[in-house]
Amino acid sequence: MLTAAILAGGKSSRMGADKALLPFRGKPMISAVVDAARPVAAELFVVVDEGQPYHALGLKTVADVHKGRGPLGGLHAALSASRTEATLLLACDIPLVSTSLLRYLAAFPSDASARVVEIDGRIHPLCAVYDMRCLPVIEQLIADDRLAMAALLDAVRTQRVPIAPDLPLYRPNLLANINDPATLRAEEAA
Repeated sequence: MLTAAILAGGKSSRMGADKALLPFRGKPMISAVVDAARPVAAELFVVVDEGQPYHALGLKTVADVHKGRGPLGGLHAALSASRTEATLLLACDIPLVSTSLLRYLAAFPSDASARVVEIDGRIHPLCAVYDMRCLPVIEQLIADDRLAMAALLDAVRTQRVPIAPDLPLYRPNLLANINDPATLRAEEAA
């Protein structure tokens, strides 16, 4: 069993509006991520700053415990709220992510504390599965004001999950991060 947590508590400063709620191919961007994650998760929620309007989309929300601590703070909130040993963490701004990728990631054999997607040599810590063993490490990193996701991946046993062109689910833009208007226009047109 797996919980899916979608991070949507960022400031969206480059986009100029809450990017998770911006239309992407006819629906809010976050809806595409939710649609991809729902088939692989027993439970799904969105990690947010307080007062954000995801209830209108029928989504359960969890508030950041450590506000303003970026994705690491969001992962802390996700693991703290999760009722499963493993939690699939996703960014709200990767609407091209597929259920096939998430199933592959969830089923990837590893006993590492973190399983992180790697495409074309680049790791994606916001498309990863983290287990509860990460929680005390995250708490220490937050206390030490070391907020980079890379610090967590260096501190726990991490398994890279390569997504290579020989896999049927591979697409080079599978985890395209849409965080500015130009990228939004380009990916919508693709």
